Amino acid sequence: MLLLVLFVTSSGGAIGSFLVTGMQDAFGRGAVLVPLLLIVVGGLIIWQERLIDAPISGSNLLGVVLLAVTVLTMFHPKDPDEYVLPGTGGGLVGGKLSELLVQAFGAAGTWTLLVVLFVFAVLLTFNITLRQFYGALRTAAGWVAHMLIGDGKPRGKADDDGLEVQPVPYADELKKPRRGAPAPLPASPAAPALTPKDFEVVHTPIAKRPTQPGLFDRPSARGSEPGADGTGVVDAPRERLANADTQRIDLTPQPSSASEPRVSKPPKEQPKQEPEEIAQIETGGIRQAWPMPPLDLLDDYVEGEVDDNEKRSKARAIEDTLASFKIEAQVVGMNPGPAVTQYQLQPALGVKVSRITSLERDLALALAAPSIRIEAPIPGTPYIGIEIPNSATASVSIKEVLDTEEFERHKGKLKLALGKDVSGTPVITDLTKAPHMLIAGSTGSGKSAAINSIITTLLVQHTPEQLKFIMV
Repeated sequence: MLLLVLFVTSSGGAIGSFLVTGMQDAFGRGAVLVPLLLIVVGGLIIWQERLIDAPISGSNLLGVVLLAVTVLTMFHPKDPDEYVLPGTGGGLVGGKLSELLVQAFGAAGTWTLLVVLFVFAVLLTFNITLRQFYGALRTAAGWVAHMLIGDGKPRGKADDDGLEVQPVPYADELKKPRRGAPAPLPASPAAPALTPKDFEVVHTPIAKRPTQPGLFDRPSARGSEPGADGTGVVDAPRERLANADTQRIDLTPQPSSASEPRVSKPPKEQPKQEPEEIAQIETGGIRQAWPMPPLDLLDDYVEGEVDDNEKRSKARAIEDTLASFKIEAQVVGMNPGPAVTQYQLQPALGVKVSRITSLERDLALALAAPSIRIEAPIPGTPYIGIEIPNSATASVSIKEVLDTEEFERHKGKLKLALGKDVSGTPVITDLTKAPHMLIAGSTGSGKSAAINSIITTLLVQHTPEQLKFIMV
C-alpha cells in the first residue's frame, strides 16, 4: 500500500523517490504492478490468516512471475536503447530480455514466443485449461461487442434475411389471455389444513446436528480429526438412509385428543457402572465371570544349547588373541543365551580396560564372528563381558517368559514380556512407563514378533472390560 501511494503522489521524500526510481528503472511501465501484486498477496494472507491456507500454490506464483516477465518484454519499445529511461518500456528487465530474444529468434519469432508464453502464464496463474481460456476469450469478446455496438437491429424491423424481428412482450402483455387460447385448467382442490397435532416432532440432539464451519474457523490440533470429540462422526450412506425414517413427519390426520403437539422424549441416560475387578457377562439374565485364557494355549519351544566344545574353543581363542597383543587375561565364566553367549574375562593386574576394548575388531576376526560386543565391566562384577553370537540361534517362547517368578513378581499394571537378555534372564517392562514406544530394526530382526509378544502378554492378563485395543 505504501509503494502504491508513493507511485500516485510525487511527495515521497528521499527514500520514496529512491524506491520509485529504482523500480521504474528495473521494470519500466510495469513498475506499478509490483505494489498491486504485493497488495493482492497481503490481502490473501490477512483474509486467510495464514499463508499455508491462502488459495495460492507454487504453480500460481510461477505463472504470475512468468506473466509479469512476458508483459515487461512486450512493453519494451522497438529502440533497444530506450529501456534505460525511467518509466518507459519494460525497464532493464524487459529491455535485456527483448534484446536477447531478438538476437536469438528475430522479431517475428520473439513475438510468437511471447504470445505462447503469455497464454501459458495465464493458464498457470488462474489454474485453467486451454479450452477454458478460449471460452473466456469468446465470452469477453461477445460482451464487449454487445456493449459497444449492440445487435444493430431495431425492434419490429426486418433483418437482412427478410425475417421480421418481433419486440419482446412485456410482463403485463404476457398476463393477458390470447384469443383462441385453450381455457386454463381448473385449480386443484385445496389440501386440508394441517394442525399442529398432525405432526410428530422428533428432537435431534444438538451434538448430532450438522454445523457449517465458519469463515475463520481453524481446526485445532486435538479436535481436527472427525470423531475426536464425538460430534464430528459422519454416518455411512446406508446408516443415514436408515436413520431418515426416524425423522419423517406423519401427515396422517389424527383424532383431536390433545391440544398440544406430541413430542417424543429422548431416552433416559443409563447410570454409569463402575468397572469391577472381574469382568461379568450377562447371558440370559445370569452374570458369568470372564474366563482368562490359560498359558497352555501357547506353544512350547525346545531350548537350544551351545556345544561345550564350541564354548571352550572360543574361550581359548579369546585368551590366545589377547596374549598375542601381550595382554594377560583369563576367561573365568560363561553365560549362554538363546542368541549370544557372554564370556566373562578377568584381566591381570595392571592391564588397562581400554587396551582390551580397542581390540574389538581383532577379537571378532579371530573368532570368525560378524560382530562382537564388549561390556566393560559387567555390572556388579569385576569382569569384562565379551558377547559373541552363537552359531545356532535358539527361539525364545513367550510362554516360558510368562511362566516365571520374575513376571509374577512384577507389579506393573500393563507389564510386558519382551524376551530374555544375554544371560537368559526374562526381560519385563511396564507399558505405562513407555507410552510412546517405537520398535525399529532391520528386516528379519524380529519387529513383528515383538509386537505379537506385547499383544499376547496383554491379552492373557486382562479382560475385555479392563483393557481395549485401538489398532490402526
